[in-house]
Amino acid sequence: MIATIQCITVRWTKLSRGAPNSAKRAAVPMGFPLQPVALPKKALRTAVLHWVNNYEEGDFAPLQSSEVHDITGVRDYDTEMAMLKFEADDLRVEYKGGFWCAGAPQRPNIIRSVFKLQPGQWGRIAANGRFSHDNQWHYYRKVLNIAFTDALPTAGIFRGKPAAEFRDEHDLW
Repeated sequence: MIATIQCITVRWTKLSRGAPNSAKRAAVPMGFPLQPVALPKKALRTAVLHWVNNYEEGDFAPLQSSEVHDITGVRDYDTEMAMLKFEADDLRVEYKGGFWCAGAPQRPNIIRSVFKLQPGQWGRIAANGRFSHDNQWHYYRKVLNIAFTDALPTAGIFRGKPAAEFRDEHDLW
């Protein structure tokens, strides 16, 4: 089985809270086409990570990279904002609330199960946060798209409606 995890990060400051930069920030999609990767030949379980970073200082242009890991024998796989738990034929996804977001508003440091995926399904976690650094606020939106398939998913799998979704988004004023 293959767990494909796409982590989209959008980072900005107060310069992009209003027009015209807020329109560029808001235009960053919740899913990108996947990059082609080569799978390990003898892996029974694989994790494919697709990172997409969209930063204010880069005019919100996507910077993409991919990694592939043989996770044969691994039962729990820790990734950005989530813990993936392989259970029989399903994939349980647990959200790590306050562990990634130590900014404002504060969130409890708890891990909670948010959805289960069956083979051929994909789900989405969306969260945001505000962080203080160098006496300035920085804002983040993170989207984690997770597909659970028996073969590499199509490049456009993360377009459309997910089978399951969890949101931890707050008004960041």
